[in-house]
Amino acid sequence: MLFNLTSLSDEPVHRQIARQLLEKILSDAGYDGSELPRPRVLASEQHVSVHTIERAYQALEKEGLLTSGGGARYLIPRFTPEEKAAIRRRYFGQMSPLNIIESLSQQLISVFDTEKLRQILEAVLEQHRRIEEELNMARQIQASLLPKSLPSNGHIAAAAYSRPSRTVGGDFYDFLALDERRIAFVIADACGKGLPAAMLISQIQAMIKSELNNGNPIEAVLDHLNRQLVDFTPRNKFVTLFLGILDKRSGILQYAGAGQNHPFLISADGDITALDVGGPGLGIASRAVYNTGTIALHPGDVLFLYTDGVTETMDADREEYGEQRLQELLRQLRYNSPDELIDAVVNDLEQYYTGEILQDDRTILVVKMLSMRTT
Repeated sequence: MLFNLTSLSDEPVHRQIARQLLEKILSDAGYDGSELPRPRVLASEQHVSVHTIERAYQALEKEGLLTSGGGARYLIPRFTPEEKAAIRRRYFGQMSPLNIIESLSQQLISVFDTEKLRQILEAVLEQHRRIEEELNMARQIQASLLPKSLPSNGHIAAAAYSRPSRTVGGDFYDFLALDERRIAFVIADACGKGLPAAMLISQIQAMIKSELNNGNPIEAVLDHLNRQLVDFTPRNKFVTLFLGILDKRSGILQYAGAGQNHPFLISADGDITALDVGGPGLGIASRAVYNTGTIALHPGDVLFLYTDGVTETMDADREEYGEQRLQELLRQLRYNSPDELIDAVVNDLEQYYTGEILQDDRTILVVKMLSMRTT
């Protein structure tokens, strides 16, 4: 399910979600009586915080519209027409941006009732609707570019989380199987936010796949990407990125960073190593050099990749979450599965910053070595 969320309204995001979910119930869209998605799953789909989804569910539960059981939440059975009418009157005190504009336009038209005013207000309403539709379409397109499934086999397990600060964002991650043994993975962050950053990152994603499919080594991939960005994008546009190629059987990881936050390798015994080999961000300097590092992963080792929206999250006092707090949490959670580890980190971030609008895009990628063989 996909909601039409906007930061242009005074209505809190959790109220938008609760209201639109209720609209689906009351319109007999087939949702009533069924289990709702888990908060983290729905939060990832809608690019909002888990805290926001929980508040939306709690608002509906308070109204007697949800029931809980076994850790899940379920929509109550179908309503009678009279019950639906009563719920609409009681619940829809907050209106969506389109509702607000429509209501305002009707009020003004009733006061002035001029054809000119009617045309102006209808044009404003149509323009707002078009912008909302285009942003939601861009959001769906961007979501479709992310991997539909993540590697999970006898050698490695992986999980990912990505949430933009706006409708669309400038972070992305990807996996690409190179052959039976090797898998490439990437995490990247374009400067800026919103649609311009999303467009830049989509170009980078396509170029990386082309370079890897052509069999180019990591240093050549980054060199070619950097030259393309320097030549064909504005000077103030750049991308930070980390690219790794893992041999799933031997556990050997070749990698290079390009201005990206150094990923952490958490060993089974709790040691943490920052993967800091590489070069500057892509698109900054035409003669940049990118070195490649090599490191061995062993069973139980965890590779944690993230964008700066994680560690630069600020609390109410504008203190950053920081690498130290993140590392302490990762050391405690190193025995957990990748999904469980991401859940715990996201929950800790939500407790650190409880606002509904993110300060920056957040993306996390976790790869855990399960076993390996050398033949």
